[in-house]
Amino acid sequence: MFLKPIPLLLSRRREAAAGRGAAEWGFRLLFAPMIVMASAAPAQESDSEASSTWFNTLRDPTVLASRLSVGYEYADRDHGFLRNKMTVSGAYAFGAGELRDWTISAELPFFHDEPGDLGGALRNGVGDLKFGAGHVFDGVGRFRWGLGTAVSFPTASAPEFGDGVVKLSPIVGLGVRLLPGLELTGNLQHNTSVHEKHGRTPVHSLEVKPRLIKTWPHRLYTLVGWDSRFNFEDANAYRGVLKFEVGKALGLQQQWVAFLGCDVPVVNAGRDDFSLKVGLNRVFR
Repeated sequence: MFLKPIPLLLSRRREAAAGRGAAEWGFRLLFAPMIVMASAAPAQESDSEASSTWFNTLRDPTVLASRLSVGYEYADRDHGFLRNKMTVSGAYAFGAGELRDWTISAELPFFHDEPGDLGGALRNGVGDLKFGAGHVFDGVGRFRWGLGTAVSFPTASAPEFGDGVVKLSPIVGLGVRLLPGLELTGNLQHNTSVHEKHGRTPVHSLEVKPRLIKTWPHRLYTLVGWDSRFNFEDANAYRGVLKFEVGKALGLQQQWVAFLGCDVPVVNAGRDDFSLKVGLNRVFR
């Protein structure tokens, strides 16, 4: 069957729509096992309204929302050693009326290690359980900030899956809107162990994690970050990791956010070569 020629303008509009549809379906197929659970919503938000909320709940510590998250990380190390890590986390945001300026959270990782050339058996287990709480004092405007704390417990099923300490981590969170659609966010986190299991090393470190996040059309975002860690228990040893991430909001109300990421150790990489990350987040408003 042959179609009659149509005006050039209409043809270009259809081609643009087809491109958007292909990108949308690419993300849907990638995360199909979890996206099928998403529920339909009656209305769709504008890009400008969504850009200030949907992705910031995941990467901006000063924008709070209730969420459930599942993430998978594949880490490649020396001698063919591979680590597969799945992290399940959730957060509940609350406050007076419509204002959500308080949050509580929980996180638990699961591990599967493959020894590679080093030999040995496959290892599976659970990591350290972490709880968090925070309060945003100024969550609107160009500059935002908040305070929080996290507590980790030595619930790991094997020594290599956790620190073996009860760790207290005060956190300062910051967010700055540099330009429309361009945000600079980050955490300043101080980690101190208050109890160690027998034979485990005390933890005393400082982490600085800035993030530059750019929002693009069609509800896409890109992130570039740098994770700094100063280990005061190891002669102030410094470690730096470069981070890249791309994500997209899905669903009529953008209640699902899927992301792909890569971490590349740059300073004091140790055994790590790189790690790849993929995840899906369900945001509740």
